Amino acid sequence: MIFSMVATLFLVIFLRHVAKTEKSAVIEADSLHYEIDLLTNGGVLVALVAIKYTGHHLIDSLVSALIAVYIIFSAVKLNLTVTKELLDEAMPEDELIKIHDILNSHSHEIVNIHNLRTRKAGVKRFVDMHIVLWEGASLKEANSLRRDIEDRIKDSIEDTDVHLYIEPCKADQCDDCDVCD
Repeated sequence: MIFSMVATLFLVIFLRHVAKTEKSAVIEADSLHYEIDLLTNGGVLVALVAIKYTGHHLIDSLVSALIAVYIIFSAVKLNLTVTKELLDEAMPEDELIKIHDILNSHSHEIVNIHNLRTRKAGVKRFVDMHIVLWEGASLKEANSLRRDIEDRIKDSIEDTDVHLYIEPCKADQCDDCDVCD
């Protein structure tokens, strides 16, 4: 039983490291499973030794209750984390600020930005938006701008998939512009 517990301990340490590195809730859940096995086996050993030397059988119930509380707490915490990943929550505020800073650096070329959508799924980030350019912009200029914005977002936010849709402006989008009238 002790050999099994030592092996399980190393497995838990390894799985926690991988879960943290890969930011994977699935591996974290697997780690929790083995951690609970480890605690249960350790609790049984501690309870057996304590009962043998003290004669108090209540120790078994106390150890079991403590392990149960830990299991419930860990499961709730893990459930909240996994639910956020499964629901594809929006990217964190600091990453959104980076995107807006990149877009603002091109404010003289961009007429409008709409349908900006972000989400994260595990370590992967997804950015999707429509950028409106002056309709007189050449295809080469539009493509160069799109590529620059996509590359800068990918460089500043790791593991990001960026999709930009370029649209020409229309008169109703250019309130302060005489070009489209």
